Amino acid sequence: MIFASPAKRARKSAKIIAEEIGYPLEEIITLAGIYDASLVDLLEIVRDIDDRYHEVMLFGHNPGMTGLVNYLSDFDLDNLPTSGIVCIDFDEAAWHEISRDSGEIVFFEYPKKSQ
Repeated sequence: MIFASPAKRARKSAKIIAEEIGYPLEEIITLAGIYDASLVDLLEIVRDIDDRYHEVMLFGHNPGMTGLVNYLSDFDLDNLPTSGIVCIDFDEAAWHEISRDSGEIVFFEYPKKSQ
């Protein structure tokens, strides 16, 4: 499942990634709550995800996204760069069980990383 902020750049990024992975563009869900969301707001969104979705992408904004990464994992990220992607894996069986440091970073990529 892909959730995106209503902001133009977030929706565009979500569409680019969706096309690359073969995800139907019409199934991208725009959530107004992601725009200008705090860590608490984003955590609530994550915990409210339907458990039928095992893999979820959120396209949002800082500082909330950086805070979410730091909260959900033992990662110490100063700033999630523009177009940065963090993959977090959870052992929990349900999204509502997600808690502090419950996730493990699988990868962290961003455009200027290889430079």
